[in-house]
Amino acid sequence: MPGDYVKNTTVGNARISGMAKQQMIESYGLEIGPIEGYVRWISKGIRGDLGISFLYKKSVLHVIGSGIPMTLLISSCSLFFQLIISLWLGIGAAFKKNRIRRRLTGPITILSISIPVFFVALLLQKWLALDLTLLPLQGQISLKQDYEGLLYGLDVAKHLILPVTALTLTGLGGTTKYIRERTEEILASGYVLAAVCRGFDEKEIIKQQVYPNLRVLLSVIIGKEIPALLTKTLIIEEIFALKGVGTIIFAGLAIGDIPLIMGFSLLIAILVVLCAIGEDVLYCLSDPRIRLGKGAIHRG
Repeated sequence: MPGDYVKNTTVGNARISGMAKQQMIESYGLEIGPIEGYVRWISKGIRGDLGISFLYKKSVLHVIGSGIPMTLLISSCSLFFQLIISLWLGIGAAFKKNRIRRRLTGPITILSISIPVFFVALLLQKWLALDLTLLPLQGQISLKQDYEGLLYGLDVAKHLILPVTALTLTGLGGTTKYIRERTEEILASGYVLAAVCRGFDEKEIIKQQVYPNLRVLLSVIIGKEIPALLTKTLIIEEIFALKGVGTIIFAGLAIGDIPLIMGFSLLIAILVVLCAIGEDVLYCLSDPRIRLGKGAIHRG
């Protein structure tokens, strides 16, 4: 999205002269061309300097770092619940005896994949916050209260129920589908059929055969889900007015804060690369039969 920070901050202010605007452009380093500016930014970025945010007047790393705790809290909680519920639904649906979960899995998968996260968030706000008044509409603490200690933690947890629920619901579909399909493959294998013939019941098969063979899939899911989950978390933070990275970045986008936008884009790229590397590492650790070869992962 194109943006001009000087224009956005001075529009409608007749007292600022053209000379003053030019001085602002020079002070922010916006007078140079995009190629020269990019080279200068890269040279500083290699040394760990991502510049100063135009909007917040602080280091880009400091600004983004101030919102990371809230973003990590929401993302980690939603990923935890997403995996727990997906395992319960996916494994249960793979067993033909469990008809209830088999019937639930199809609609939940379709709805979870089809409906965008912002729409789910708005529905939850309307139903649970506005209509039923069960949960707070926005924010991360109650403004009219001055809680401390345990009460403060419970107040924050109450405000995070809707954001975490929205993220969990929109992430269930794909994860449940993968777990169900993989579980069905495991159940059709020879060693599971042999276990059934030896008299193993459903719980023993899940514990001894299904869970160990799902570890590889879960490592792949976690590696793929983290970047996508972070993207959805940024949107959720803006909808629920939470003090996370999303609120910070959207404010920078709206006003054209170039250093903040560029720094955040670089950090996202680094995160994607680290998740890909972490996925390969977890892939090997989760199954001793998999080992790293020269330039590729192969099964031994």
